[in-house]
Amino acid sequence: MRYAFYEEHAPQLRSSRTTIVSNEDTWLSYKDAILDNINAPEKSQFENAYARELSRLESVGTWDATAPRPAHSLAPEAIIDTNFEFNTNSNGEKCCRVVQEGVS
Repeated sequence: MRYAFYEEHAPQLRSSRTTIVSNEDTWLSYKDAILDNINAPEKSQFENAYARELSRLESVGTWDATAPRPAHSLAPEAIIDTNFEFNTNSNGEKCCRVVQEGVS
């Protein structure tokens, strides 16, 4: 999937720090956490985490799932390849984050 991210809409999300996920952390793809997950309660928790992440992105103006723009209508440098990654926090809460593809 390709989505446009406009920093001018949410400059507060830019950080000088980079979060590095170690190999010891287990991050799941959307496919693993939701599509292929046969554990219904866990799948539901990941779906809720996914909805929270989309809501957070929409609230700061960096995501609009209702009016996606065709990739060919944007400058190539305005398009950021993204992935959704899912994890279980140490307190057991399921979380979801959208991350730039190829960046750890």
